[in-house]
Amino acid sequence: MVSGVVLDPSDAAIAGAKVTLHGGNFGIEPSTMTDPGGHFQFAGVSRESYEIEVQHEGFKILKSAVKVGPRTPTLRLVLQLEDLHQEITVTNPQGEVSSEPAEKRRHYQDRS
Repeated sequence: MVSGVVLDPSDAAIAGAKVTLHGGNFGIEPSTMTDPGGHFQFAGVSRESYEIEVQHEGFKILKSAVKVGPRTPTLRLVLQLEDLHQEITVTNPQGEVSSEPAEKRRHYQDRS
């Protein structure tokens, strides 16, 4: 059996994370969702090496190797926050572009 808990960096449980078990001789790789306490479990797993992949929105995908043996420990998987990218677009409704300070521009406009 392979079981564990999925946590965020503050050790809070992550409910609803998708956990997939890669490797082995599965026809279709098994996957499950974490419960409200962040727990997951795969029963009836044969003794060999696998890779666990965990995905949840807002977090980086985590991949971890696990070797199933007679006493496979409960896994503690901590997801890292996804990198934040922000794009800002600035538009000028008058279509003016100037490298001069605003006060200097006003001075010239007042003289006209």
